[in-house]
Amino acid sequence: MHLRLLPCVLIFSACGAPLPAQTSPDYVGTADRPAARGMDEAANGTNPRLYGSLEDGVYTAPGKTFQIKIPVLEELGGDIADTPNTVTFDDNSDVHINIGVFPLTPQLKAELDSRGIKNFLIYYFSTFILPDYGKAFPGARLEEDAFFTTKCQNGAIFLYLLLPGGSHFEQQTRFTPNIPIPPVVGKRGNVCFIRSGSVFIVSVELADRAIQRSTYNRPAAEENVILRKRLTDLLDKMSFPAPENRH
Repeated sequence: MHLRLLPCVLIFSACGAPLPAQTSPDYVGTADRPAARGMDEAANGTNPRLYGSLEDGVYTAPGKTFQIKIPVLEELGGDIADTPNTVTFDDNSDVHINIGVFPLTPQLKAELDSRGIKNFLIYYFSTFILPDYGKAFPGARLEEDAFFTTKCQNGAIFLYLLLPGGSHFEQQTRFTPNIPIPPVVGKRGNVCFIRSGSVFIVSVELADRAIQRSTYNRPAAEENVILRKRLTDLLDKMSFPAPENRH
């Protein structure tokens, strides 16, 4: 189900003021800070610089909210950084992935019951996630197109975010640092869903925009199909040890 998203975002932002206690902790700051560089310590299953754990090529989030086969390789500069609520995987090739897990508090559950799953997920992202991106990357905006489906995680919405100067690969693709060129408008696909009493935000960057730069010319609709496929493939690598409890 394709949605015209932007009007909904503006409406929710106006009539659903953020609850201070609910603000997602440092989501963008975690996603774009230097990584912990902890893959070299994965062999023994522990890493004192990570809140989660690494063992046998699998990352387990704090509280075992999810597990995922590590989607980056050390030989490609793969890095992992996390907080109690988020984890970032990136490398020097074409991978930049963020996964955030935030508790569904009683106030948020009331919003969910009132709005329904689709409108709640739009509300949550526009109220608690989008402002963080806007502070980090002025001019950040959601594309109007969005995709909601009940066939993914019993209800998930795919959102597409444009970030001026917000590409993880910006510096890696500047081969002539002394010649001024406009920054890449980064694009990230996000899938949002609820599972085991938490809101999940899974994000991937479309690295092609930065890597190909001036030769890149895919239309937005094609980009969104690519991002949705990459997000779906990423979800297939995740497992959820905690019992399913949507509310």
